[in-house]
Amino acid sequence: MGTIPPVSESPPSSLGGRPKGLLHRLPLAGVAAAFVMGIVAGRYVPLGAGAFAAVGILALAGAAATIRRRHLWPITAGGLLLTIAAIGAVYLQLCYFTVDDDSILHAAGEQATLATLRGVAETSPQIHEQPANPSRGGYTPGPRTRFLLRSTAARTAAGWQRVSGLVQVRIEAADTRIAAGQTLELMGRISRYRQGGNNPGQYDPSERARQAGALVWMKVPGPDAVTILEGQEMNWFVRGLWRLRVLTRQHLLMSSDEPEANLLVALVQGERDPALRSLNTTMMRAGVAHYLSISGQHLAIFLGFIFLLCRLAMLNQRRSGIVVLAVLAAYLLAAQPQAPLLRSAIMAAALCVTLIGGRTYSPINALAAAAIILLAVEPLQLFTAGFQLSFVTVCGLLLLHRPLHEAMLSRWRKRRGLMVFRDSQRFRRWLHTAAIEWSAGIAAVGVAAFVVTSPLAAYHFGLFSPYAALLTLVLLPLMIAVLVPGYLSLATALLLPNVSHSLGRAAAWAAQGLSVAVDAASHLPGLCLELRPVPVWWVLLCYATIALFATRRRLKRGWTWCAAAIIALAGATLWTQRPAPPPERAQLHMLAVGNGQCCILRTPSGRTAVIDAGTGASFDAWEEVLKPFLRQQRLEDPVAVFISHGNTDHFNALPGLLERCRPTVYVNEFFGRPGADKPELDLMAQIARRGLTVVRLAAGDEAAIDGRTRVRVLWPPAGATGLSENDASLVLQVACDGASVVLAGDVGKAPQAALSHPPTRTEALVLPHHGAFTPALGKYIEAADPKIVLVSGAGLLGGASSSAASVKEFFGQLQRTRSCYDTPSRGYVKLELGGDAPASVQTQR
Repeated sequence: MGTIPPVSESPPSSLGGRPKGLLHRLPLAGVAAAFVMGIVAGRYVPLGAGAFAAVGILALAGAAATIRRRHLWPITAGGLLLTIAAIGAVYLQLCYFTVDDDSILHAAGEQATLATLRGVAETSPQIHEQPANPSRGGYTPGPRTRFLLRSTAARTAAGWQRVSGLVQVRIEAADTRIAAGQTLELMGRISRYRQGGNNPGQYDPSERARQAGALVWMKVPGPDAVTILEGQEMNWFVRGLWRLRVLTRQHLLMSSDEPEANLLVALVQGERDPALRSLNTTMMRAGVAHYLSISGQHLAIFLGFIFLLCRLAMLNQRRSGIVVLAVLAAYLLAAQPQAPLLRSAIMAAALCVTLIGGRTYSPINALAAAAIILLAVEPLQLFTAGFQLSFVTVCGLLLLHRPLHEAMLSRWRKRRGLMVFRDSQRFRRWLHTAAIEWSAGIAAVGVAAFVVTSPLAAYHFGLFSPYAALLTLVLLPLMIAVLVPGYLSLATALLLPNVSHSLGRAAAWAAQGLSVAVDAASHLPGLCLELRPVPVWWVLLCYATIALFATRRRLKRGWTWCAAAIIALAGATLWTQRPAPPPERAQLHMLAVGNGQCCILRTPSGRTAVIDAGTGASFDAWEEVLKPFLRQQRLEDPVAVFISHGNTDHFNALPGLLERCRPTVYVNEFFGRPGADKPELDLMAQIARRGLTVVRLAAGDEAAIDGRTRVRVLWPPAGATGLSENDASLVLQVACDGASVVLAGDVGKAPQAALSHPPTRTEALVLPHHGAFTPALGKYIEAADPKIVLVSGAGLLGGASSSAASVKEFFGQLQRTRSCYDTPSRGYVKLELGGDAPASVQTQR
């Protein structure tokens, strides 16, 4: 009889006898978390790279000093993690706040300058077709070609010089000759990105370009300014890689007509065509936009199918892992390298390696390794919505899937344990065992993904999609029907071209079915709730609540903590969705919309009114400017809309606004009458369909917005005839507590002269017709005697484009004698007036 060994306090593990604590089971999770926190600190903590480096050196010294003392291992681990965080901070600062000596940034200035660039097309060019918008008076912007260029040389006034860095190129026409990997010479205008958007809440292209590594943009007038050079500066492997991707895309495009083929390319290869913008918007609102990005679900379907084929071919797990790893490597060569795909690929490769080596797979470690690798390549992608959603989704699935699965089946399993099935009831036994387990597992995946992605979707996009989990499950069979034949079509393209074409057609039909299903889902009531902005602390509170739910059984009084967290989250949500408090004085917000005018009036009672809302530029002023502004400023729906006259650059943002609220609409006596332009008639038809009240105004009329704020009409006179469209503009005086601002619409010489006698004094004046010069403008300004002059559209120096020296002198004198602000140079302008203080102005820049 042998001797019984003593019981140790810690059971031995396979790793040198050390205990299997959390840090030993998940060593990379802490490293990844420290690296991420360091990158965040490097971006937002106001310390230099030297300070972070010093912190890292001190932390490393502390870790080295305590590494031999077992009881001080927590200090050692903390020092190492702090060192890793310092490395992340220094790395971020080197990437974000510094550029190379030969960067293209040095050749570009704040203003666009003529230049010639040479470089290699880094991405596949995308042609953006912009549909006609009836509210723009029939103007249809032409197609534009966009791509990233890796610059190698630039010619400016100083001559040719070697440069480096990415440039965002926009060709003002469609150019189908260009392909990724080609060496190009481009002539056009280059400039640095202007930091910050033109308006609060507006999309900032400079931030996204910077995250992509592009600090300079280039505008090329047309294909004639593009020369494709014969010489190739890339090696044979990179050229072959781009060639493979082009051939893959062409093969998929040949499978069907353009809409379905473009969707098939996006789902299988990951290259999203601009034509899918509308579908992408609908899927985003439905909460299923992840289907358009190749992610873990796509690779799970694809590689799971390959693994199943290997097992059916009687290959063991090791050989099946080798085959799956080889197929994954081949697929990565043909697909677009995006963060969700690369993250999924790294995790899948780690799983294959564990199968091949017979090791235990740790999905958390694989996820952490993917994060470390991707952030080491490009740390700025940490701040992108795609990267965050991708990793948070997988992390949430790993942590929540099992608890949700158990919660769904706990009672059913107790009941199923009492069931007895005969040998002839095999199908019924399968339904009550495997089928129920699989269905609950898939449902748990959908619910877990919905729970963990909703806070980020609310933060980045301001959307909450209550149907997201359900639609994810409903669309899953269609996704499988698209992906499996699509991947097989690529695999058989060379050996079995006829079979490959048939498989491609089947995948395209399934893609069409997916598109139809998404379109049908867009009509569901309450498909998407648009939220006001939520702060970062609200997102963190959401994930803290989710973490409490996942660990509730390990905590003392876990359900109590969960209930308290849910109550706190509900209260915080209601608090974040409250409207902005009323201002102390009236506020006139003039938005930068290019050639046009869009003004928002906010009264001391908190009411909102819109005075003109349109643009003559090619973008959608409602979706890109007005709607984001109302959301970001947390304003209530407008109670009144004033349309000065019938030019589309003063009202083409209103159709979108009028679909979501029911204001009173004020127009002049001529707007929308029979014989008017189609955009006016279409807007009046929409107003009638919505049952909105229309009030026609003339000089002398008033509209009270609240007890302290009134809008008085100065022009045109009642019953006036023979006025042009511009001269019939409503000239409005907005008054609050005796202070006022006049918005003169687009009135010309004759109305300006008439308004000068008798004069209407005002603290601020919005110049008529975007600051266009007329002989009567000087006398009109002198009669109104404003201390503040505002211009929307052309800019105060717009008149300087005239060759007349007198016009230049006029605008120069105006800026010297009065406080002048224009939207082209200042961006958004906010005027405050009323109360006891004098009128004041704040600007975006």
